[in-house]
Amino acid sequence: MSGAPATRPSRGRTVALQALGGLVSLALLAWCVHTAWKGGSLERLRGLSASDAWALAGLSLLSLTLNGSLFWVTLRPVKRLRWVDVLAVNAVATFLAYFPFKLSIVWRVLVHHRRDGLPVLTIGAWLMSNAAVVLAVLLPPALAGLWRQRVDSVYLATSLGGILVLLLAVHCVARWLGGERGLGRLRRLLGQEGWRGRVAASDRFVRLHNGLGMLAHAPTLASAAGLRLADLMVQALRFVVAARAIGEVLPAHDAVLIAGVYFLIGVVSPSGAVGAREGGTTGLAKVLPGVNYAAFAGVALAVSAAEVVVVVVCVVLALAWLRPWRLLSRPAAEGAGEPRIQ
Repeated sequence: MSGAPATRPSRGRTVALQALGGLVSLALLAWCVHTAWKGGSLERLRGLSASDAWALAGLSLLSLTLNGSLFWVTLRPVKRLRWVDVLAVNAVATFLAYFPFKLSIVWRVLVHHRRDGLPVLTIGAWLMSNAAVVLAVLLPPALAGLWRQRVDSVYLATSLGGILVLLLAVHCVARWLGGERGLGRLRRLLGQEGWRGRVAASDRFVRLHNGLGMLAHAPTLASAAGLRLADLMVQALRFVVAARAIGEVLPAHDAVLIAGVYFLIGVVSPSGAVGAREGGTTGLAKVLPGVNYAAFAGVALAVSAAEVVVVVVCVVLALAWLRPWRLLSRPAAEGAGEPRIQ
């Protein structure tokens, strides 16, 4: 009883901060629109050709498919789900990520726990495994772009070499700490006494530990990294196409850097992706020497607009396929068993 009063203010502060973040995101979106209008790129967007519009829509659809496929591939060492189901769940999660309160995570947990029988902590481990792959693939090209300021052999070698080194490090750590032996190592490190020993001996710890099994499986890690790298290239190409459509030139290394930042902001922003992505990338473009940031504001808006249209259409199809309203009236799927550790 004594903890209840403390919990309510804490939740209230969280809601208030999320709402404030949402207002900031809307302010950033308004700033982008104003910047694009003032710089003339908003007017040029009105003359966007049908071919450019279809190209942006097609690239957005490809990016959405690659992201959903990444989730599907990463989970395969633990549990095999239907590819189309995971794509449908990811489409709705992408739409919900536009808004505050991290509704996308709630959606993933609800569907995969109740529909597919995945333990909640295994879903958490799944999300963390995807995050590890994202960072391993996005960081080296971003840093190489900031360093070289152009695409050349050194940029490519640094980017690909950095990705390989980070993936190898992730794989080696996961191999050492993953599986039954790795679980034993972790339990010995944590000890058997006190709260750490109780946590290490619990079934919940095993479910969370499954995330290492995903990263320790070399074919899964390689496939996930390949999908993430392909998605980075597709997202960068979206910005190049949008820039060309309004008569601007966006250097390839800047497009890769901007695409990575655009994606990361959309993932981590607690106030939702809308506004935060456009404002963040336009702010980044302002400090990049080879980018006209006033024109780039229109580029970011064009990319986001094409994506929103594609995602909304996919959400309608996904909801018709998943029929999630049935999940609220039934418990988690039975017979799924405990996910196995590699």
